[in-house]
Amino acid sequence: MSSALKFIYTLFLGILVAIFVALGITAFYPAPTPPEGISEQGYEKALPTVETPAQKKAQEELNKELAEYEKEMGIYTRNVFIIALTAAIIILVISLTTVRNIDVIADGLLLGGTLTLFYSIGMGAMTPDNKFRFLAVSVGLLVTLAVGYIKFIKGQEEIKKGE
Repeated sequence: MSSALKFIYTLFLGILVAIFVALGITAFYPAPTPPEGISEQGYEKALPTVETPAQKKAQEELNKELAEYEKEMGIYTRNVFIIALTAAIIILVISLTTVRNIDVIADGLLLGGTLTLFYSIGMGAMTPDNKFRFLAVSVGLLVTLAVGYIKFIKGQEEIKKGE
């Protein structure tokens, strides 16, 4: 198989693995729905500048619903981070252990695990908790360093021992 074809297959497999994980999370763990009258971009219509008592009460209720929705979204993004990070680590471990002798599949899974790791870090960065965001990036860094060590440093040592 030509090296260009291997590269394309590896890239395709990696992207497909990451999409598989993201769509799987979305399918089986849907995001909370925003309150009625609110789209994901914000208010669907402009609020009047002069409010009647009924409008003021409706706005207070909407603000309460929005606060609850934002709380739910914080929990959701944290949970998606944990799920995606777990999936990324499992994929990376599989790529470095089970299929490591099949280079093109191992490399595709490694890329897919890495892209899934980026997705998980992105979801972790969307949480409102700064300490959790730091944890998300820290875990991503540690996993990346460990994978790099196992794949490149330890792999080279094994090759030298075999010579």
